[in-house]
Amino acid sequence: MPEQLTHEPTRRLLTEVGLPLAGELFSVGDEPLRTMAEAHPDTFADTDTDAETGTETGTDTETGRGHQRDFLAVGWWPHDLRVALDGVTGRLELPEWYGEGEPAAYLNRDLSALLYAWWIYERLRREWYRWDNGAAADTWRVFDPFALLSSRVDAMVEAVDPEAFRTPAHSWRMLAEDPYTGGLLSH
Repeated sequence: MPEQLTHEPTRRLLTEVGLPLAGELFSVGDEPLRTMAEAHPDTFADTDTDAETGTETGTDTETGRGHQRDFLAVGWWPHDLRVALDGVTGRLELPEWYGEGEPAAYLNRDLSALLYAWWIYERLRREWYRWDNGAAADTWRVFDPFALLSSRVDAMVEAVDPEAFRTPAHSWRMLAEDPYTGGLLSH
């Protein structure tokens, strides 16, 4: 484990359980954990330090979220965004790679919240595809399973970490309300 990862619950989760390698929303590679600056050196450029005052000069990031420089790059999120893990608090954030302050930095309170929300999403998505790929044709039903699943997914995922849905600029909310994809289950 990298020395930057001091958040004990996250260390335990990573060493005892690990991370899923592939998924629709969240995916990881097989490379070791590195800092955001190591994983994306063009985005998180080195800063100069004034020898007399000890203060940093210039900017250390093109994105406006230079505090993520020493966070760990733990996986990928939709829209080619890196998931940045604060090794001290366990908090997960997204970089501001596309400007205008979006998405909001906050993704989830910690890795366990992200993985639990992702697990709920994957179970509902699997059920969606089961109905979409044949179960609906041979089964009489009183309700529309797609409407039922769509009406529940946001609330179930939001219940795991309400802060992740707090504003329209938060990534979970943006995915849920995306008019082009039709919501979370369409991803």
